Amino acid sequence: KDKRNPINSINNEERISLSTRIDFLKKLRDYWVELMQTGIKHGTGIAIRLGDVNEASAILQAMSVFWRQYCKPNLAQKPIESQNPELLKLKKVAQGIITLQLQDFPIRDDSGNIANISHYNALNATLCSFLSEVGSIIGSTDWVEAAFGYIFQRLKAFSEDFSDGDSNSGTKLIMLIRQLLKKPSDGLCPHDYLLAPKQRWDLLTAFTGPFFPDENFISGAKKVTNGLFTSHAGKNAAMLIADLIVEQGVEIADEGIAISRELIRNARVFPFYLQAWGGESAR
Repeated sequence: KDKRNPINSINNEERISLSTRIDFLKKLRDYWVELMQTGIKHGTGIAIRLGDVNEASAILQAMSVFWRQYCKPNLAQKPIESQNPELLKLKKVAQGIITLQLQDFPIRDDSGNIANISHYNALNATLCSFLSEVGSIIGSTDWVEAAFGYIFQRLKAFSEDFSDGDSNSGTKLIMLIRQLLKKPSDGLCPHDYLLAPKQRWDLLTAFTGPFFPDENFISGAKKVTNGLFTSHAGKNAAMLIADLIVEQGVEIADEGIAISRELIRNARVFPFYLQAWGGESAR
């Protein structure tokens, strides 16, 4: 590698001070605020022009990349209270970004043009993903209620994003569903799950309904279900249910537990998934 290459020095984490990282994160925050100020505020969320969706996505992508490379490694160390005061300042800025973006979520389209829906769905999926990524590191669960409400509505409508094998937003949302349904592994949540029991049940059944339909429906609509089962979203859904069954452990055999009954029902659909994959791995 050429040590004189300025890119090398930029990418060297040790050469970027914490104060510089904080200032850069603030700049990205200010770009976001400036863009959202051009929108129209709703009771929940904000409406922006289709032409601003790409810019909002670019800002989110920059935030996400910078967060992962230059913020997350330091803030992931525990306990943060005993660390450099600059890290506490970084955490405060990150919490501020979550608060601001939750005020803008979900981002809407007021044009009424159905053709625009996929663009806004993709942006909201990216925003959801970023909020959970930052929140899970700084110990904030403020994003959970907003993400639950949005994902639950998307599942009820079962947008084509979920059944489209090339849909990035559908895949991102299933990753978020995984985060909401499984037990946190980082110990940041004081409870077993991020969601309350009723919310977890509602999300599970809304999620498994379209991905694990009745066996009679599968037999009568093989072309439709095979397309779903072989899509990226379908494969991720199957892997999530398999992981939840393992996590449920011995309780899976207890039919008195509603979630166990639902997971057992899902398991009966696995042979149809395997048949659609034709012996290929879901991964």
